Amino acid sequence: MRADIKLKIEQIKNSKVPEGYRYSKAGLAPNDWKKGILSDVLYNEKRPVKKPKESYWRLGIRSHAKGTFHELVEDPETVDMDELYVVKENDMIVNITFAWEHAIALADKSDDGLLVSHRFPTYVFKEGQNPFFYKSVVIQKRFKELLVLISPGGAGRNRVMSKKDFLSLPCNIPYIKEQHKIAEILMQCDKVIELKQKLIEETQKLKKVFLRKMFPQKGVKAPEVRFAGFTEAWEQRKVGEWGNFYYGHSCPKWSVTEDATTPCIRYGEMYTKFGCKIDRVYSYTNIPKENLKFSKGTEVLVPRVGEDPMDYNHCTWLSLANVAIGEMISVYNTEQNPLFTAIMFNATLKYEFAKRVEGGSVTNLYYEKLLEIPVSFPNIEEQKKIASLFENLDTLITLHQRELQEWQNKKKALMQLLLTGIVRVKI
Repeated sequence: MRADIKLKIEQIKNSKVPEGYRYSKAGLAPNDWKKGILSDVLYNEKRPVKKPKESYWRLGIRSHAKGTFHELVEDPETVDMDELYVVKENDMIVNITFAWEHAIALADKSDDGLLVSHRFPTYVFKEGQNPFFYKSVVIQKRFKELLVLISPGGAGRNRVMSKKDFLSLPCNIPYIKEQHKIAEILMQCDKVIELKQKLIEETQKLKKVFLRKMFPQKGVKAPEVRFAGFTEAWEQRKVGEWGNFYYGHSCPKWSVTEDATTPCIRYGEMYTKFGCKIDRVYSYTNIPKENLKFSKGTEVLVPRVGEDPMDYNHCTWLSLANVAIGEMISVYNTEQNPLFTAIMFNATLKYEFAKRVEGGSVTNLYYEKLLEIPVSFPNIEEQKKIASLFENLDTLITLHQRELQEWQNKKKALMQLLLTGIVRVKI
């Protein structure tokens, strides 16, 4: 190991836990954790097998400590090696080519039995060590810095981690009972996070179902699913007959400054910050007001510029008055319910928009191309009912996403405290 790298690792190994913290178990200081190296807790184990003659599944490691992925090798002849290695559950696996990019993971049940090449060494934990505890350790930013240090060279395949130095990396070794308790706490956090993610996914799926069933299919005058009491056929007209368009005006990026006071909406925010309704402003422009176009709170905004022709279904209702509407935005005024209109455009006109997009890597959707598209509207009361349903679903999704972020932050904070011994658990 190079002297400068060794010095850096020694500095990390000997760094002290900050003072001034309370510990949950009186008289138990973090310094009673053993300061060791990875070879104290795990060892490299090879399970060589001949390369299969038929198709097989191989395991890969995602960068940024994001776990594993599986890939089907349909033709083994394309793999330029005769010997592969078997992965077992609870193996610690590193991609030595991209270790510097934090490509490390703990194998779970779904990974058991899959194959890897020699570039993915497998490490087995010694008896009396908790694999999940160390999984939490190696995904930390601090550990990534160590992996960078032992991966000399340039980028990509020219930067290979030293397997010898990997086993010499420093690590704290708590009592096994404490490892189990810390792992249990963090796994409980993972269960809550997983539940929140499932709630978001299920609500998003439900929304997609309603979007498909609550708007008429092409050539049909009424949707498959309706609220009770509504039976009339939806009226079909062209977009240009239901309302009129104009373009937003002059809110370039350079005009958005910290001391600006005029609220504005820029087209890029329609892709990144807003759903079907704008009820807050993130940007302010210093362009003189006489050179701007302001909202009344009833406008439907349609992005005029984008990259992917299939991604223009980001229409949104600007529910706020006196907000400047930036260039690269088509503004649609209609006497119909604006929230329903934005939802309906997104749900039914994605492919119609894509057919009318012009340009190459940067594309344009001019509103003049949209005027002849046929669209259907129910009466105003049914519009309000449908708009309210989707607004409630969006609110629920946002709530779950906020709770998910809170739990992810909680877990991150807990990991910082528990894995360094700043806060101790009762055992």
